[in-house]
Amino acid sequence: MSNTRIAKLLHEKMPHHTVNSWNTMVGGQLREMIEQKRKRAGIAYRKNAHTEEISGRQKPTSEEGDKAVKRQKISKEESRNQDIQFIAQFFADGEANGVDDEDDDRSALWERLHKKGKWRTPSSWEEFYEENHLEVKRHFSDIIDQEAEQ
Repeated sequence: MSNTRIAKLLHEKMPHHTVNSWNTMVGGQLREMIEQKRKRAGIAYRKNAHTEEISGRQKPTSEEGDKAVKRQKISKEESRNQDIQFIAQFFADGEANGVDDEDDDRSALWERLHKKGKWRTPSSWEEFYEENHLEVKRHFSDIIDQEAEQ
């Protein structure tokens, strides 16, 4: 879970501070505690996965495992590229027109995007955009350039 998502959840529980205020708090004062919790959760997840693997599932051969990992990496990359292209096309189609940078308007933007791309939640679209905004902008520019040429 990203720090932005944590800040939004804190704001929902305690709206006396803005999302940006919570984001600052999460990124500053609470950062070490959150990182420790993430680390422990990751360790617990791996231990649990390892115990399940030992307790009955067959381990694939290393060759089968390598192929599965490669397929998974390729499909994740394809999925990421499709989502980047989807958001860029969303912006190029003018779906974001009239939306300011205010929090309420931005949440309306992610709601609109969610209605078109239901495989992600509005908050996950926002997080995805925050992580990949440079590539989205590059794809957006490419789309606009192609439309201008036609």
